[in-house]
Amino acid sequence: MELEKIETENKIEELTKSETTDLFRSIVMGLDVTEWIDTSKGKFKVKFPRARDLEAAGKLTALRLNGIPANSFDRNIYDFIENIAYLDVCVIDFPDWWKLAKKENPNFGWQDIPSDEFIMEVYAKAYNFRNEIQSKINGDKKEANKGVDSVTSADTSSEPGLFDGLNGRTEFNG
Repeated sequence: MELEKIETENKIEELTKSETTDLFRSIVMGLDVTEWIDTSKGKFKVKFPRARDLEAAGKLTALRLNGIPANSFDRNIYDFIENIAYLDVCVIDFPDWWKLAKKENPNFGWQDIPSDEFIMEVYAKAYNFRNEIQSKINGDKKEANKGVDSVTSADTSSEPGLFDGLNGRTEFNG
């Protein structure tokens, strides 16, 4: 995992070493979290998507639907369109064969890859990286209380109400 400066118009203040190690703060202060993922067809550099990146992938998905409602597509095809849009946004560096193809055809992209299995391999590794960083940002949730407060049964209520005398049992006479 690497932290890189994003080129922006605004100058970023210098961070102390302790602030730089704080992943959340580093991202907020303009650093990208990136990693090289090794695939069956070379190494790709992916970045952890911010909300704006996820929004861009969503807009790209909508653009590729061409005005056709999403529910008109088979769920697998729609998911595939979303995955390709995600890769278009989050993969930022490519192996040499990709760069050569892009040089020959400036419009070359994930939609031109002939193997859906390979696309899914890259997507799975990019998505695993995203989940890994997201869990680091959110911290360890094992300590959190994930339960629901227990509520006493309505049968013990001393207050009269609309459902007085009713219980959850069903009886059939017949």
